[in-house]
Amino acid sequence: MSVRAQRRLAIAKKEVVGPLILPKFPHALSVTELLGQFRVTGTEGLSEAEVNARRKHFGANTIASRRSAGVLRLLVHQFKSPVVYLLSGAAGLAFYFGELEEGSAIFAVLAINTLIGFVTELKAVRSIEALRALGTRTARVRREGRVHVIPAEELVPGDVVVLEAGDAVSADLRLIETSRLSTDESSLTGESVAVDKQFEPVSADTRLGDRASMAFKGTAITRGTGAGVVVATGIITELGRVTRLVLEADPGHSPLERKLERLSVQLVWATIAVAAIIGGIGLLSGKDPLLMIEAAIALAVAAIPEGLPIVATLALARGMWRMAQQNALIERLSAVETLGATTVVLTDKTGTLTENRMTVRRLCTPSGEIEFGTGAPEGGEGQQVAGDPQAAELLRIAVLCNDAHLDGPEERGSGDPMEIALLRAGLRAGFRRTTLLEGRGRRAQACF
Repeated sequence: MSVRAQRRLAIAKKEVVGPLILPKFPHALSVTELLGQFRVTGTEGLSEAEVNARRKHFGANTIASRRSAGVLRLLVHQFKSPVVYLLSGAAGLAFYFGELEEGSAIFAVLAINTLIGFVTELKAVRSIEALRALGTRTARVRREGRVHVIPAEELVPGDVVVLEAGDAVSADLRLIETSRLSTDESSLTGESVAVDKQFEPVSADTRLGDRASMAFKGTAITRGTGAGVVVATGIITELGRVTRLVLEADPGHSPLERKLERLSVQLVWATIAVAAIIGGIGLLSGKDPLLMIEAAIALAVAAIPEGLPIVATLALARGMWRMAQQNALIERLSAVETLGATTVVLTDKTGTLTENRMTVRRLCTPSGEIEFGTGAPEGGEGQQVAGDPQAAELLRIAVLCNDAHLDGPEERGSGDPMEIALLRAGLRAGFRRTTLLEGRGRRAQACF
């Protein structure tokens, strides 16, 4: 039987097997057990028929986020405020009793307030949605014996994904091949140091950050090469579970919204009390009952602060615009005041209080030390290094013996964080890796 016929027979056998059941602890399975459970081989991968069947069963490899905010939904959101309810009622009463100027003034204030809030939130929401759309990625997979580059959304459980330094992991993978493979898992675990990976299984009760046989969605390959079998996609990945917790959390009300709600209740009772007292005094003094009722209602309408919502909206909109100038997008106006009212922040320093980026600060040689700055690359490091042959040779070797990639001095680059830092230092001193490699051959992979 030919090799092609054997391959077709193997594919046919896999297609008649029932639905795939994902293992609960894939990190604890050996490579042989894993491939057997997923009915796949590491060299051949899945067939197109099996891929289509699994995609129908498991769905696309996407993490559901909040649905796109429609224009009508954002517009209705502007009216969800006790102060707006109060002013709307006051405007209706003013029009009913013929107070056209008072009613028109309140209506104009509500219209301006709604327009400012609607336009500001619409711009912020559309900007955030545009950023999410830019986050599309691709993945290299083995299917039917060949490597294909496909959109990450098309990955299915059982796909064999090929990994290289600089790749973003697009699904939870059980590694089956590794060669000096390391990943940056700071986005998932907060661990700033690159984590070395292996294909040997680990204990079933191993913590998430210690599962060396796994590569998780949302992390990045910093060094080495490897391959892994997709064991979870979409919302059932570890990153998807975190996202689900965020989506299920109750957003609650901001401090400002709670204060305005309390103020609205107080205003309602205060105006009712004042109107009742004035109306009662007029009735006791023999005034016309209808006239006193109209006067009491007019007084209650006049006592409501029409300018309160527009002042609050303008203040929050100004805060949102100022934060946007600092590259911080706020989706809801109320979130600006919530951030300002924060008194205690509990956070891990990695990637939040720090940039999660290594930087060369000092170069030490027997001839002396050279300080490296962190600002613009137009510093005096190049002249200092040029005047020290030992420092120049050391930095040249560090740039050449390197597997990372760097497009510019301000780019984050891809690869091992320490190797990226060395490339940055070399660039500040005038050593560009592409230039140094001209006319030189490479004998082995770097080993930092």
